[in-house]
Amino acid sequence: MDSSKIFLLILLISFLQMGFSSYVSIAAESDTLKQGAKIRDWEHLTSAKAIFKLGFFSISAGYSGPNNLENHYLGIWYTNVPNQPVWIANRDSPLPDSSGSLIIDAHGKLKISYVGGMITVSNVSTMSGNNVGATLLDSGNLVVREVDGNGRFGGVLWQSFDYPTDVLLPGMKLGVNLKTGHVWKLTSWLSDQVPGSGAFELGLDVNGGTNQLVVSRRGKVYWTSGVWKNGSFEKAPDVTEGEMVLGFKFMSNEKEKYFSYSAKHNDMFTIWKLHLLGQIEQSFLVIFNMRERIWTGSYASECRPSLERVCLKENPVSCRKSSDVFVETRGHFDDGNISYVKDSPNGYRLALSDCHSICWKNCSCTAYASYSTDGTGCILYTNAHNFKLAAIHESYIYRLIKEHKS
Repeated sequence: MDSSKIFLLILLISFLQMGFSSYVSIAAESDTLKQGAKIRDWEHLTSAKAIFKLGFFSISAGYSGPNNLENHYLGIWYTNVPNQPVWIANRDSPLPDSSGSLIIDAHGKLKISYVGGMITVSNVSTMSGNNVGATLLDSGNLVVREVDGNGRFGGVLWQSFDYPTDVLLPGMKLGVNLKTGHVWKLTSWLSDQVPGSGAFELGLDVNGGTNQLVVSRRGKVYWTSGVWKNGSFEKAPDVTEGEMVLGFKFMSNEKEKYFSYSAKHNDMFTIWKLHLLGQIEQSFLVIFNMRERIWTGSYASECRPSLERVCLKENPVSCRKSSDVFVETRGHFDDGNISYVKDSPNGYRLALSDCHSICWKNCSCTAYASYSTDGTGCILYTNAHNFKLAAIHESYIYRLIKEHKS
């Protein structure tokens, strides 16, 4: 990250510390869900200092019109950034309507109840007869704990930090529990409108045994950070560029092996996000006067994103050069052939990165686009060359530019 940006963040924090505490000390809603209670579609849990909220949110199912459907999800987000969930309970099982409620059943399991059935969030049961409560902590972690007759909380039975989606918050881990075999990893969204499990995963090199981060693409190694050495990754020092405001840690012992980070300033909110095209995005949020927000970001990946270039790396093929790239453009072709691919032969829904890969490997393919308005599936253009720019309302087409010079 640019050092001037980090300096700006630190400067803002110095102002922030004078006025932020009065904001975070008041929570308008409860931070704990008790057995017998429920969180309905329009209600929330709010962490003690009002840093995070948990509740239901909706995303359009992929088309607009009088009968527009919306998929509903249970998620956690920074209170001041409600449109960017950092964790989703039912990312691959969206609710079709707003009938959902979060409950704790008689066995202590955290579940989403809706008109169409039930989705289990935590599958840990209590055998002692104690009640169970689910608390949203100021770290963004949702923890399920036993509650004794005096209302005192016991140990953690289950926590959302063990089941991340595409975001790594301070205190979360990437790695493996060597005792249980449980793996902590991030999985990208399928598209901007579909938070379901996508094409990329980020974790530690658990199988290879090296102390490095690995991004895999559909089960194959896509990017590696190089080994952890002297507080940084050898091949990707930009991953830990924010060391002035973040603390990075790599832990390896007989119980667990993981990478994590912490924020050095309590008034700075930060996330690591695995982008749907495989980049690792670092973002910082500073709240000033309880309203203004500043995000800065840096990326670690095989290439640097640009305004038009699709930032994806493909293996060499006979008909493509490394300088050939796809660019994002609004328009259409007046010639060529069009084919449609909705799903992979392996049964998973196709993401935009899958369309990129399919078109790259096909020497006749000159462009691709998303098949559905939710950003999934593929439209492939073969032997098409007569491209016409179009108005802003036209859909995006990703067309091949030969011998492109970066």
